[in-house]
Amino acid sequence: MHCSYSFLLISSILMGLVLADTPSQPKISETFSTWYVSEVFNMQNSTIESIYEEQGFIQRDFQGGRMLLNGTVKFGDDYLVFSTLTISDKVYHTSWDLSNSSNGAKSCRMESGALPLQPTWDWVNETNYTGNAGNMDIWTSKYPDLNFTQILTVPANNPNIPLEFTSISLPFYTDKAIYIGFDPTYKPNDSDFKIPQDCSPDKDISSFHDRFLHKYIKKDKIMYLSKILKRKAGFRI
Repeated sequence: MHCSYSFLLISSILMGLVLADTPSQPKISETFSTWYVSEVFNMQNSTIESIYEEQGFIQRDFQGGRMLLNGTVKFGDDYLVFSTLTISDKVYHTSWDLSNSSNGAKSCRMESGALPLQPTWDWVNETNYTGNAGNMDIWTSKYPDLNFTQILTVPANNPNIPLEFTSISLPFYTDKAIYIGFDPTYKPNDSDFKIPQDCSPDKDISSFHDRFLHKYIKKDKIMYLSKILKRKAGFRI
């Protein structure tokens, strides 16, 4: 009887140690502000065909259905500066094409009837803990039927703050983003979401980026980069 009790006690302790080694799944706030830097590697036959670089700032009010994404896109020697504002079912997209042939041409379009702002981090609920690198924990979700993988890296001592996000869609692209100064305590203010006054209607908000990307990427790849841009704007894809 004493031996059985000792065995159960030791088993419980060992099980507790195993559970202690598995960190809690991240719970990331859907309302936040952050700087970000990202690179999209456009693939062709398992080799990098081109690199799409982007950096910017995000302010996101999930409960209020509002989001502002200001960024700069670099493709080759050309640049596109853009501001995407989502408010309820409307998306306002302003862009300045800084390529040599455009001389800073500005466009502003408004899309109506868009889907409400969707969760950015709900996919984290489907991740599995896949290891630790230094002081960082790695969480991964894989969808073999789609050849699609998403990876989230968080600080081991602060798992609710995203550090790095990687999205891999074989054989088309790899998208890697780094978050800088992610603030889950961000308090939305109306002054952060000012509606531009000079926007004309447009049925497809992704058309701005598409026209820019067509200079560098084959037509059958454009839809995948458009999905990345829409995901960053909070759309379900």
